[in-house]
Amino acid sequence: MEGPLPRLRHRHRQRAALPDCPRLDHPQEPHAMNASRQSQQGAILFVSLIILLVISVLAISSVRQSALEARITGSVAEEKRLFNSSESALRNTEESLSESLLPPDRCPADTTADDLPCIWNKTPNDYSQDFSDALGYTGNGVTPSTQTTSVSRYMIAAPSGNVGGQSINPEYGSMMLGNGTFFYEVNSRAASNNREAPLRSVVARVYNN
Repeated sequence: MEGPLPRLRHRHRQRAALPDCPRLDHPQEPHAMNASRQSQQGAILFVSLIILLVISVLAISSVRQSALEARITGSVAEEKRLFNSSESALRNTEESLSESLLPPDRCPADTTADDLPCIWNKTPNDYSQDFSDALGYTGNGVTPSTQTTSVSRYMIAAPSGNVGGQSINPEYGSMMLGNGTFFYEVNSRAASNNREAPLRSVVARVYNN
């Protein structure tokens, strides 16, 4: 008889213990986040400064444009004011001539507004004007005397003869009698602050006495 079977020894295989994995800590993560935040804040600050610079440039440009427009407006207003003052003196002298019944005589040495119309002792000199001894004007259309504006005017006989552009002389006999068409050159000027507005007109006056 066979004896009992021998016992088989079962070897229990034990899994080899895995070595403990070290826990990975990231102590540098908070520093990286702080650096990222600081970088973002720096970028925002830079963009804000650029926007502020652009706004400042636009504001300065707008102020300069407004100042330039104000200067241009003031210059145009000053030119119109001087022109109106000069034209007022011109029309006033023409009016005195239109109301005269006889051709005007020579002006006295101390000419006043009551002596108008009268002819200044000047020789016509092409297109130049001479206001050295002109008569001042402070009538309607002139700014108050408190402002630095001077308005003057004078009248001379228009050039006459056979030269081109000159007026025609009346006949000698008619001139002595004060009859015929007489031409007069009226000049006026308004000046203020190194600006001036000179004007000139030629008036034909018919006398039938």
